[in-house]
Amino acid sequence: MAAGKAGGVVTAALEVRDLHLTFNPGQINEARALQGVDLTVERGQFVVILGSNGAGKSTLMNAIAGVHQPDSGSVHLDGNDLTGVADHRRARHIGRVFQDPMAGTAGTLTIEENLVLAERRNGRRRLRVPRGAEHHRELLSQLGMGLEDRLSTRVDTLSGGQRQAMAVLMAIQADPSLLMLDEHTAALDPAAAERVLDVTTRLASQTHITTLMITHNMSHAIELGDRTVMMHRGRVLFDLDAEERAGLTLPDLIDRFRQLAADELSDRTALT
Repeated sequence: MAAGKAGGVVTAALEVRDLHLTFNPGQINEARALQGVDLTVERGQFVVILGSNGAGKSTLMNAIAGVHQPDSGSVHLDGNDLTGVADHRRARHIGRVFQDPMAGTAGTLTIEENLVLAERRNGRRRLRVPRGAEHHRELLSQLGMGLEDRLSTRVDTLSGGQRQAMAVLMAIQADPSLLMLDEHTAALDPAAAERVLDVTTRLASQTHITTLMITHNMSHAIELGDRTVMMHRGRVLFDLDAEERAGLTLPDLIDRFRQLAADELSDRTALT
């Protein structure tokens, strides 16, 4: 997908260029986690990243967030070069939701106190007057979980699905340039996972926030978002836009992955 600048205006939210990252270089357990990853995401796009364990999905997110510094390559967000910038400095521009439903909220604080924390994390606007209960009720009503009537409830009394839905809402309320969801429904039961996914897609659509979502679910990978990116062995194996995904079935996706993975293995064998 083409991106970059038009008339001096940055048209992409995220640009990852030729990213390489090796864990334990030169050691017996050396692992080439990222091998020349290129990824461009336009503002407001929702990109679903798919791949088996060890494909490099979470490593890519950690490299974008600055948790891991790459060996080479670059990361630009909203036209700003973040390569080499510490993770705590990137955090005001990047929202993240992880697998653990307990990780994105403060359990000992109330629902309303958690929302206030999210507003204070906002790196692009400063609220002169704290937002009140009515605003927080309006926000929570979007979740469809009845939490708008429980502002004074401690978050550690909520279910995992309720906490994860709140984590998504809080991440978006901080108004980041990029939202990254790292298998954020994997630890939930199927019913709760579907509710959180519904909340996620609705909020992302309403706010037009640029989103990367990791999943192992192939059906979700072709049903949700605007694009499907398949990673394999630290590389982007293929990147399908909305038009390419139209009419694509689950068997089609599996066949494409198997064929391209086999071709890649054959190419590697030929080079050795």
